[in-house]
Amino acid sequence: QKKVSTKQSAPTCYRFNEYDKAEISLAVANAQLTTVTRGTPAKLLRALVRINNSGEIDQAILSQMIDSL
Repeated sequence: QKKVSTKQSAPTCYRFNEYDKAEISLAVANAQLTTVTRGTPAKLLRALVRINNSGEIDQAILSQMIDSL
């Protein structure tokens, strides 16, 4: 019998709770710094993608931020 995977497939749309929003705000505020909080890179990366898609942050800052993860 085939083993059923319990791992969920990644959703295509993300909803952020208040904690996530605070973390995103902090990340954006720290965008100019050389070191970015390394807490949860995957969550932060999803946040960056969403911020990028909304067009509210400079592309150069965004790419610098992603590179620092």
